[in-house]
Amino acid sequence: MHPNITHEITKLVRDSKLPLSEEEFDSVVVQAIQAGADRIATAEAGKLLLADYPYLTVTMVVGDVRPSVGNEAPRCAAIVSFISRMGDSPITHTAAYYNGYIVQTQTVLEELHHDDLWKFVEFMDEKCESVESSSAINELWATSAVGEDNTAIMSVPEGMVDLVLEGRGTATKAANEKNFPALMKLTGGDRRKQDIINACSSACDGVMGEYERRLVKMSNEMPMMMQEAKSYALHTAEELLKPFRDRQHAVMSGWGSW
Repeated sequence: MHPNITHEITKLVRDSKLPLSEEEFDSVVVQAIQAGADRIATAEAGKLLLADYPYLTVTMVVGDVRPSVGNEAPRCAAIVSFISRMGDSPITHTAAYYNGYIVQTQTVLEELHHDDLWKFVEFMDEKCESVESSSAINELWATSAVGEDNTAIMSVPEGMVDLVLEGRGTATKAANEKNFPALMKLTGGDRRKQDIINACSSACDGVMGEYERRLVKMSNEMPMMMQEAKSYALHTAEELLKPFRDRQHAVMSGWGSW
């Protein structure tokens, strides 16, 4: 939580002049701060600030396949899917790449994991206008092993609230640094595979850049979100102090009746 909110909560509890033990004092402060943090987390975009939240899953199957006609050299084919969890509900974008081109895309309003990609292959059989492209994707699917090694999970870094407050550039850099190893593992550092993912992302509404676009929006909204969190945290602190005030009042009333 932002240092200013922590300071305000600590000051409020200290200024209450209530005879709290150190443990009671710390408990009120911690609970109030957590209430403010939870308020941010339950905001529309709050989940995108939660540490380790998996906002995007990328799965790629890629390989060289031989054209269905002629004696040409093998050509590169790939299926890339993106499960986006950045909106109200998950969305899966899938793209098929063959011989330097995106030949088919599909978007469904659910999570389709690596073991569901056969549904996209069937979709290609029905919708793809190119028999050669469809055959290539079928061959790729039939000869490829698909599992966790084909998947990279993009997740939120620690302390994202403070990073967004520092600026969109800082937040974006932290997200890229956290998720770079997963993407490198997925592509093996192969430039061709990286280019294929980028091409498929562009064909799927630029999904790889969606988180950064949302960071721009959040950085603009963050001052208002922090003010709301501060108000909620202060209100929670007041509520937590009520039993101690009642206890103090009872003690004072008891002394007054002597």
